[in-house]
Amino acid sequence: MKLKTSLIAAATLAVGVISSQAQVYSQNIVGYANVAINSGYNLICIPLTSSTGTNGLSSVLGITNGSAYDGACSFLTWNGHGFTYAAYDSGYGGWIDQNYSPIAEPVINPGTGFFFNSGIASNSIAIVGSVVAASNQTVTNSLTAGYSLVGSAIPFAGAIDNTNINLPIVSNDGAFSILTWNSATGKYIYQAYDSGYGGWIDANYATIPTPTLGVAQGFFYNNGSAQIKWTQVLSQ
Repeated sequence: MKLKTSLIAAATLAVGVISSQAQVYSQNIVGYANVAINSGYNLICIPLTSSTGTNGLSSVLGITNGSAYDGACSFLTWNGHGFTYAAYDSGYGGWIDQNYSPIAEPVINPGTGFFFNSGIASNSIAIVGSVVAASNQTVTNSLTAGYSLVGSAIPFAGAIDNTNINLPIVSNDGAFSILTWNSATGKYIYQAYDSGYGGWIDANYATIPTPTLGVAQGFFYNNGSAQIKWTQVLSQ
């Protein structure tokens, strides 16, 4: 059993809270999703594609000059080894890095998770766009070896092993695990799958229910040393 309780040193974030519950408005899972954003850190993903053709954060989240989040938000994206910081502040010309230098608008493709650090009171934000796959077509997210920060590329919710989310679950001497974000403690929740312990277990080897995801919820996926493809189908 290769449980990693220390996990990712780069992810020692300030304590925040998350709400990954969302409400999707559309007959065929297209349109927009209202996602609860709490003050502090929120681990989310973008489950839709923007009508502009690129998933820049300004377009999919409406973070622009004069918006409520102007000068009051920042983002952490995962580069495979650590986090890349970006913030929006029109007083500095728009998108900036941690040194207040101008940067290009971050692009978050469907199926990619990221931290949204909100400096305003808890509210909800509308993610606007269309589903990445047509009806009865598949979408595949290639998960690199080790840790990937991801989310469902289609706005599905439920148990991670159901036919909609269909997250690949690997029993590999306890090397497979996921990390979700705890809203009460501002810490990660470690959940691993190991058939030798009967299935899903926590960091103390205790049996737990199958993890569930909300719409637009991001999480870390650790698949050990192998690259894995996560395929989902948009059913009519």
